[in-house]
Amino acid sequence: MTISNDVNKVVYRGNGTTDTYPYPFRVFKDTDLIVTRVTVNDPEEEVLVLNTDYTVTGMQ
Repeated sequence: MTISNDVNKVVYRGNGTTDTYPYPFRVFKDTDLIVTRVTVNDPEEEVLVLNTDYTVTGMQ
C-alpha cells in the first residue's frame, strides 16, 4: 500500500491590516497547519502559536 504525503504551502504578503487568509486545501484538525511569519526586519521564519497568534476556522 502506498501512503501519500502531500505538503501544501500557501504564501501571502501581509499589509498590516488583513487578518484573514484562506487556505485552498482540506484541513481536518487545526493542528494540521503550521503557520509562520517573516518580517522585513527579521527574515527568519517565525513559527506562530495556535490560539495565541492565530486561529483556524472552516475545517472539513
